[in-house]
Amino acid sequence: MYLGSNPSPAANKFMSFEQANFENKPTKEDSKEKILTPRERLLSLEKEGIFVFHGTPEKVEFLEPHQSYTGKNKEKHGDAAVCAADTAETAIFRAIINIKNFPKGGSNCFGFNEDGSLDFGMEKNYFENLSNKKGLVYVLPKSEFKRFEDRGEWRSEKPVMPVEVVFVTEKDLPKNIQLIDKNFKKIS
Repeated sequence: MYLGSNPSPAANKFMSFEQANFENKPTKEDSKEKILTPRERLLSLEKEGIFVFHGTPEKVEFLEPHQSYTGKNKEKHGDAAVCAADTAETAIFRAIINIKNFPKGGSNCFGFNEDGSLDFGMEKNYFENLSNKKGLVYVLPKSEFKRFEDRGEWRSEKPVMPVEVVFVTEKDLPKNIQLIDKNFKKIS
């Protein structure tokens, strides 16, 4: 299901949050008859190069700056900002793999390899409890963001209105997620 308020060149029909039913039904693009899954829709928007993506289980009308933290010790990671990724897969991962969907937590990670490919990892408890997990990916105008120090991360210090919102489930997750231990080490 796609919803939003500022149509993009690739946008579908838009509706308010009150009108949305958040079912995971594929939708037709305006210019094509091919039915796209939510994952395919996000990957097609990524190819346009004018959007960044924010994944979360939370439904909001616009995204506001928040303090982000990193590492096991939860150290501050830059100033308060709206954080977004330039890859749709990262946002899908964050929309599904989070403390709301997995209250017991655990180790999970993502990042770029030396060859530029994206890598994902999570502990066994995530794999065992993926059924019926869902989240939202907010499609945001890249022009409202500045590249952050880390590869693939973009930030805005101002609130940002999404161009589109895409409902995702565990079926939309990247296919290359690897099993890791609590210390973020890959398990063969």
